[in-house]
Amino acid sequence: MVILKLFLYRRLRFLSTSQFNSFAQAHLPYKASSLARRFISNEPSGKINFITSVHFVNPPTYSNLNTQASIAGSYEIDTLESGPPEYRYFVKGMRSLLNEAYGIKEVRLSEISPQFLFAPEFVESASSLGIKARFRTPKQARCLERLVLTAQSGWTIPFKVSHISLFASIFQKVSILHLNNFVINEQKLVSESSTHHFSVESLVLSACIYTDPKKAAKRKAIGMFADTSSLEMTLMQHGADLSLIDLVKANEKLSRLSIDLSSAIFYYVDPIGNTSKFNFAKV
Repeated sequence: MVILKLFLYRRLRFLSTSQFNSFAQAHLPYKASSLARRFISNEPSGKINFITSVHFVNPPTYSNLNTQASIAGSYEIDTLESGPPEYRYFVKGMRSLLNEAYGIKEVRLSEISPQFLFAPEFVESASSLGIKARFRTPKQARCLERLVLTAQSGWTIPFKVSHISLFASIFQKVSILHLNNFVINEQKLVSESSTHHFSVESLVLSACIYTDPKKAAKRKAIGMFADTSSLEMTLMQHGADLSLIDLVKANEKLSRLSIDLSSAIFYYVDPIGNTSKFNFAKV
């Protein structure tokens, strides 16, 4: 039976939001305390302790829907709906899973749409706990070994702190953060402050684009990359993308750099024979 559970629950992949929400409803605690559920052998939430990797495909998007309603046919008022129910259940379920499953080592989010983010009201933070936090026993520092984010097929979308804010509220460190097909805006990341003490040890950028319309004379270390000591860059498309190296090394802790020399920026098309040749001037 233990072998069966290991096989079924070790690596999970959810192809839809409804699929994950059904799993969360069956296996994750919402009202009962996690401590009480963990000591009851028949509780389904005990099975999540076997999970080491979870993959979410096409996570739902959050939207504030402004609508108008009329009162007595004369007065109109604006109402605000805080995201669709499907999104709320998804984020609450994910937060519950990350809080409960201490065996998780890897989380993947793929097919991320340009509108996706973790809305602030759904992200627990130390500041939101108020005065009660002072009387709670400090939680044990947690580390997620690998976090992989991949933009929607055919898109290259801006990377935002709100893409990882939920993870930052639960984990204090990510060993490897792997971003696929994102636009990295340096000044935007510098300006987006985070209330969480969250650090990235190793950063992997695949097909990521660098942009900074207001380039500052002196670079500031970005909070989440303040302790990043390793940077790996693959599938680079533009020469400006090499500025991502300077973005990270502003922390004065970068000690390992790996560059994919098969990237398009290191090659040019020779008009004679119309063949692709390595451009040594770029090295």
